[in-house]
Amino acid sequence: MHQEHNIPWNSVASHLQFIRDNESKTPPRTDFFPRERPSQAKELNHFTRIFTKTLSTFAETERTKYPTAKELEQKATLFTSGKLFSDEVRDRHPDYLNAKNQLIENWISRATFIHTEDHTGRTTTQYRFTMNHGDLADAVKALIDEGEMETLLMLVHHPQVPIQHLHHLNLGHYFGFARVAEAAIPAYIYLNVVVAAGCTHNYRDLKGYQSLLQLVADTMHMDYGTHWQDEHHWRILGRRRSSAVLPDVLADLSRAKLYMKELFQLLYRYEVIVLEFDADPQLDREVISQCIHLSRRVEIHCMISDGEHESS
Repeated sequence: MHQEHNIPWNSVASHLQFIRDNESKTPPRTDFFPRERPSQAKELNHFTRIFTKTLSTFAETERTKYPTAKELEQKATLFTSGKLFSDEVRDRHPDYLNAKNQLIENWISRATFIHTEDHTGRTTTQYRFTMNHGDLADAVKALIDEGEMETLLMLVHHPQVPIQHLHHLNLGHYFGFARVAEAAIPAYIYLNVVVAAGCTHNYRDLKGYQSLLQLVADTMHMDYGTHWQDEHHWRILGRRRSSAVLPDVLADLSRAKLYMKELFQLLYRYEVIVLEFDADPQLDREVISQCIHLSRRVEIHCMISDGEHESS
């Protein structure tokens, strides 16, 4: 398992059992099912806390590698023309990065703005991105994937580039860059739990694995035609519309370990960017959601620093 010295994968796996053609379900289903142990909710809550704490520790370490907020603000204020990222980075993501969004002036010119005046007569300008800027959200996703962290952090502090408005965008389906975490967490947790549960030989029979592929590997239509968060998984799982043969991602363990590492990197890089504009990454809620999906019908109480949140 990835990060097994930090993340207690067994605390999830020990509460699950593999049942083939479970006849208590209609129709019978092959999947993980809960053992219904009294300690289940407590241990899954513990797993959530440790998982998110581990990510936060990596995010804090990652943030120290880059200039301070003040230094980035000074740089961003002066940066009104020129390339945000190299041609090499652009060319690795031709569907999402291009000669236009490579230029900072493109981001600046596309932001809408309004002028507001306070009671003293002082005028301020507020910049916004909207649902029409899904391509810029995909550019952010690609830059997170590339580890272009200083560029992204600078954009957070750019007075004319409201990157925070690209975080959550939706037209029925979400396509903001929050989808980086929403797609990475299920794949990361599910495959590590499969290994911890000792089901590497028959995991492709699990209904949960088939559902995971629907989430991250099927070429479903998405609003805005955006697929970057899925494309990252296609590298390993393959691009699927429908197939009787499910990808065996765990067949090549070295490749699977690299996939796990990449997913983990996406998550802590994502946290760095979201925290930089003072938002809540809400990764604990995504982890809880996945734990509930795995354990079914279990109420989980997630204690975090600013209070108690309940999910069921």
